[in-house]
Amino acid sequence: MPTGKRIAPTLNVGGVVYKDVQVSVPQETRVSRYAASGDSAEEYKGMAASIHWGGKVFMKEKSFSRSNWEFRKIEATQNQIQTCMKWLTGHVDDGFNKMGFFYEPVKRVSRHYVSCVPNPFGPSSPLQFSKTPKWYCSELCEAALRESGIMTDLTPSPHPQLFFEEIKHRTTPDAPIVGRNEHMLF
Repeated sequence: MPTGKRIAPTLNVGGVVYKDVQVSVPQETRVSRYAASGDSAEEYKGMAASIHWGGKVFMKEKSFSRSNWEFRKIEATQNQIQTCMKWLTGHVDDGFNKMGFFYEPVKRVSRHYVSCVPNPFGPSSPLQFSKTPKWYCSELCEAALRESGIMTDLTPSPHPQLFFEEIKHRTTPDAPIVGRNEHMLF
């Protein structure tokens, strides 16, 4: 039996070494497997659009430093990327869709019994009592991809996990690379 020190698996992408930080975690519970070695908080920056609970849509430079994030590469033309960024910028300061967020699980369960379940609390629904659309995170991402022509057949107003499952099979795993993040959409 060898008596050497066990070396954790690594991934070397773009000159950055990613150490496997979850070797002992079962595959089905992994969210993301690799974390950058060293201080990565300042290394991975790019423009990001997002919304937080009760907040407003924002677009700003963001550090992508969480080791539990899974990065996915979405194929898009330069024109589609520009269209997507313009669409997202046009929705900065839109509100958070609390009603839609809480209604989504009801809609999902109802689909087991009825094939078409309308979304009465969609981003632009009159039931929102707002002149501007309201979003939760995955709703915003799905609409941006659809409106820019990148992915036009995703489930409208999806739950975050459903959204990830839908794009997971149509994208490729990726790792953040220094100097490339200015082109990342999400």
